[in-house]
Amino acid sequence: MPVRLQSLRCADADAILRRGRVLLVHSLGLNAACYVPLCEQLPYGWQVDGYDQRGHGNRSNEGGFGLDALVDDAIDAVSQLAPATVHLMGHSMGGVIAALAAARAGSRVASLTLIATPSAGSAAFEERAATAEREGMEAAIEATLARWLDGEHDTLQVRRARASARSALQAMSMADFSAAWRALASFGDFAFADRSLPPLLCIAARGDASTPPEVMQRIVAQRLQAQPAGPARLSVVPGAGHLLPLTRPSPVAALLADHWTATLPDPSQFNEHRETP
Repeated sequence: MPVRLQSLRCADADAILRRGRVLLVHSLGLNAACYVPLCEQLPYGWQVDGYDQRGHGNRSNEGGFGLDALVDDAIDAVSQLAPATVHLMGHSMGGVIAALAAARAGSRVASLTLIATPSAGSAAFEERAATAEREGMEAAIEATLARWLDGEHDTLQVRRARASARSALQAMSMADFSAAWRALASFGDFAFADRSLPPLLCIAARGDASTPPEVMQRIVAQRLQAQPAGPARLSVVPGAGHLLPLTRPSPVAALLADHWTATLPDPSQFNEHRETP
């Protein structure tokens, strides 16, 4: 079944022609709609599309999927956005999927952004699935939110992010939650970065207990080792945790827009035509 694209931020046809389109691959436990606050902070003129991954949002109760199926869905979404080139971005597990999809999609992907993304699969991910099955979804949700928001101040934006994440998690079945964690556990590492990948930006949160900056620095190092001339860099957002696209949408949006603009054939054209809604 083809993925169902959702428009998270709209742009006109001329802007899409000049800049391409952005495809957002969401985190495990969230859904595409959770990222609307981030998309609203982007400069006008960027078209952002997302989709709900298997087991999430409008695709709940699809237990039994694995990592390959999730990557196939991302490739399907990239194909649906043709003939536009795509700026591919992913958060957490979505970053793993976005990177694997970018390696397969070749020149159709103009840039790649990974946000709070693990550098490898882990037995800890398998254990999270097993713990949820043993202790129940409510306990799993509370543990997940605590891990995601550890160290965050109790601001209005953080409270909204917590509510959005809780709602998305509560909509998941146990089978879907476990399947997603096991899919992520099966990921090897970024050794595949020796393939041709587009310009890469990694965005980490200084206070992220799940994927601290050192983890994402390993992704950048692997990419540069494989492709010394390939653009790859790490940016760190201070004072943020794992849910930084939801809790710190403004600085994340600024980093995204700068990265995408730098990959355009004529980046100065973007600055000369800053549309206003």
